Amino acid sequence: PWVYACLHKRKMAVIGRSWIVEPASDSRLDKKAADLVRAHLAALAFDSACYHLLDAILKGRSAGEIMWVRDGAELRPAEIRPRDGRRFTFADDYSLRLLTVASPLYGEAVPDMKFVVHRFGAKDGNPHGLGLGQKLWWPVFFKRQGLSFWLQFLDKFGAPTAVGKYQPGVDINQLEDALRRIAHDAGVALPDGAAVELLEATRSGTGTHEGLVRYMDEQIAAAILGEGGGKGSGGELASAAILRNELRLELVQADADLLTDTL
Repeated sequence: PWVYACLHKRKMAVIGRSWIVEPASDSRLDKKAADLVRAHLAALAFDSACYHLLDAILKGRSAGEIMWVRDGAELRPAEIRPRDGRRFTFADDYSLRLLTVASPLYGEAVPDMKFVVHRFGAKDGNPHGLGLGQKLWWPVFFKRQGLSFWLQFLDKFGAPTAVGKYQPGVDINQLEDALRRIAHDAGVALPDGAAVELLEATRSGTGTHEGLVRYMDEQIAAAILGEGGGKGSGGELASAAILRNELRLELVQADADLLTDTL
């Protein structure tokens, strides 16, 4: 949920910005082309399409299929449908290919102007991109492990371990049944000659499961939003808030610029 919240916050910061279409020049033809593009984008579920394309922030790349329709003398995009990026690969010339049953390894060529592919973190000529998922894997893994151990810890504190002691001749099966009922029943019947003790869970050391989980949340927020939890005086917190806001604006601008290049 924390990863989703941070990613959603980053995406919506871009979607919440207004978009514009500018003509390439002051010529009549370029202005007419800009009007045409502006009208077509306004007729699309454009924000929704951009939101799905921004999945590349996490996964490295995302793909959308453009559904073209004929409208009089024009061909216009009626919809951009999100597609799973794992269904695609790239040829040696970086052209997009669709993985199919007939060609599950190299894929098949796709029509021109049919798919839009958005990339994030691509470098060294890597057409697949490099998303934040690579950076988030370990913090998320450690947080899950910490939550698992935390639940076990709370279970130990909430329900002490029952220890049964019995003498020769006592039916051990009856004693075990009684021990299991202790966790749910207000009272239990024990075989004659058996006794029960409750072991309270104890702990030592300064580390806490909650501290681990919160620390991993800070690392996740730092990776996605460039921010983490901070402690300090009022002035320090105010300065940190200003820096976070400036960094947020920079991230929004960078994400928007990358998406603009793709579109």
